[in-house]
Order: sequence, then C-alpha cells, then structure tokens
Amino acid sequence: MRVLIVFNHPYEGSYCNAVLGSVMKGLLSNDHEVDLIHLDKDEFDPVMRSKDLKAFVSARTQPQQSAELLDPQVQNYKERLQRAEHIIFIFPIWWELMPALTKVHRQSDLSRHCL
Repeated sequence: MRVLIVFNHPYEGSYCNAVLGSVMKGLLSNDHEVDLIHLDKDEFDPVMRSKDLKAFVSARTQPQQSAELLDPQVQNYKERLQRAEHIIFIFPIWWELMPALTKVHRQSDLSRHCL
C-alpha cells in the first residue's frame, strides 16, 4: 500500500513528531511504501500569489496553462498525492484549529488541482 503522510510541526521534540515516528515505524514494518511531505522542512510557502490565483481560475477551462503556472513544489506535491492510496495528516491542534500551514496546504492549488 502506498501511504502519503502530510506532516506539520516545527519542533522536532514534539508529540506530533513522536506520533510520526510511530506511524512510520508501523507502516514500514508492515512493508507499506511511505512517502512523507514535511511542510516545515520543505519550507512550504502558504501564500497565494497572483500566478497561483490565475492557475486556480484557469484550471477547468485551460488545464495545460494552469499546470504551467503551478509552483514546482506544488506540482510535486500534486503528483505524490495522486500516487497515494492512503493519506495521513499529522499536525497539532492549536487553539482549536490546525496550524495555518496545514490549513493553507489543504486549501492551496494543490488541493484544487487534485480533488
């Protein structure tokens, strides 16, 4: 099984990192293929810029033009999401919400182009 883990926590000593370690150990020990998107280490840029908005607006009517406007990192994430058979999100809940980086990742062009 191909499993994609989308992880977001900046502190390596966090509980979320411990959960990530346990999840990966369990998956790998059962011969699953694991792909990790670490939003913090990847320095994912959550800001929607003009070209990102153009890509979103043109995605349905001009998919080729839209794909050319995508940030290479977002294109990479899109391809990895499409290959995954299962997706696991690991992130902390801060003040009753997911971190902004996780939220924007889910709402970004990545999500719009994949779902």
